[in-house]
Amino acid sequence: MIQCIGPQTFSDIGGHRDLQKGYRFLMRWRRVALRWLFITVCFYGGFLLLLTLLQSKLLYFPSHDFVNPQRVGLAVEDVWTTSTQGTKIHGWWVPKAQARMTILVCHGNAGNLTHRIGLVRELRKRLHANVMIFDYQGYGKSQGSPSEQGTYDDAKAVWDFLVNIRQIPAHHIVLFGRSLGTSIAAHLATRVQPAALILDSPFSSFVDVASAHYPWIPVRWIARFRYETAEYVKQRTCPLLLIHSRDDEIIPFRLGQKCFQQAKEPKEFLSIQGSHNDGFYVSLSSYMKKVDEFLTKTMAQNKPH
Repeated sequence: MIQCIGPQTFSDIGGHRDLQKGYRFLMRWRRVALRWLFITVCFYGGFLLLLTLLQSKLLYFPSHDFVNPQRVGLAVEDVWTTSTQGTKIHGWWVPKAQARMTILVCHGNAGNLTHRIGLVRELRKRLHANVMIFDYQGYGKSQGSPSEQGTYDDAKAVWDFLVNIRQIPAHHIVLFGRSLGTSIAAHLATRVQPAALILDSPFSSFVDVASAHYPWIPVRWIARFRYETAEYVKQRTCPLLLIHSRDDEIIPFRLGQKCFQQAKEPKEFLSIQGSHNDGFYVSLSSYMKKVDEFLTKTMAQNKPH
C-alpha cells in the first residue's frame, strides 16, 4: 500500500534537517570553544607556575656595579659582618664627628648601597649622624642570594655589629628603611629596641602591593613572600615616623596609610610630593625638616635623667 506524503510531512522533514544542521553547528562551535578554553586555562596555569618559580627574580633586582663615593666627596669605611646563615655581608660605615645618633639604613630593592650615596650624604650632614648602610645577600659585594629571611638576618647582623663591635648603645641607633627596606627595618624593630623607626614609602605587605599592580593574578594563592610591614609596625614599641608621597606610582599611598593606621602610638606621618624614586629630592627641605624635628624630640626623650 502506497502512502502519500502530504505537504505538512515534507515540511516536518525539512525542519528536522535544519534542526540537525543547527545542532551540528552548535556542537562544532562548542568543541572549538572548549578547545580554546582548555588552551587558555593551560596558558594561564603555566603563566602562574612561571610566576611562582621566578618570584625571587621578579622581586629582587641586585646590582654589582659600584660607584666610587670619593668622587662626590664622601669618605666611607668598608665593613664586613656575617649573617646568622654564615654569609658575608658588606656595608659602609660613614662616621660624623660628634654625631648625635647613628642611622642604620635598609635600602630599597634595586641596585646596591653605592646608588644611595645622595641619601647617605644628606642624612649624615643634615642630621649630624653616623650612617651605616649595607647590602643584602646577593647585592653589591655581599655574598649569597637574596631571600626574605636572608634580608631579615642581614639587618640583624649589621645591628649586632653596631652594638657589639662599635659599642653603640641601642637607644642611639635609628632604623631607616626605604621601599623594600621599610619591611626589613620594621621587622628588625620587632627584634631589637632602637631609638626610633623611620619608614619612607612603606607598603602594608608584599601581597598587597603585588595585588595592586596585578589585580588579575591570584597573588594570595601563589605568593612566596610575605614582607608584612603593617604587622611589624603593629608589634614595634619605638617611636615611628612614616613618610609617603601621594604621587608614588610604585607603592600606592593607601598602602602607606594602611601601615600607619595599624601602627601603635607613638607615631607620626609626613605626606610629601614626588614620584617613588625622586620624592626624597623633590621634597628634600620639608622632608629633612620633619625628620630632624622628629629625631630631636625622640633623642631628647631617650637621654638619661
